[in-house]
Amino acid sequence: MDDIPSNQMKVASARAGKVPLKPGFSQLDWLRKKSKMTPPRPRDIRLEELREHSSVDNAWTAIRGKVYDISHYLDYHPGGHAYLMLAAGKDATALFDKHHSWVNIEFMLDRMVMGTLVGNDI
Repeated sequence: MDDIPSNQMKVASARAGKVPLKPGFSQLDWLRKKSKMTPPRPRDIRLEELREHSSVDNAWTAIRGKVYDISHYLDYHPGGHAYLMLAAGKDATALFDKHHSWVNIEFMLDRMVMGTLVGNDI
């Protein structure tokens, strides 16, 4: 990568939908941080409750029936937290599968599982 001019790297990165992350906020930094976190006790969560968690300070999302607290992950998301906030307070399974079908969400956010999305309103 040393032979690629920095302006071309920025263009390539922008095309890939990525944003520059602050130092200390790489995916490896996330893996280190999450390894030190204590996971919450999972419980049943209704869509109504999920919708209440849609702010930057308190962001939850549901993917494939599991509800994740994504608040701590926002600054680590390679696409930027603005894109991740599109999923806050919602069932984002379709959005996730469209853009990240290859990502192992169960591993990336394993310590952020708040519970299971339940009810006939899902």
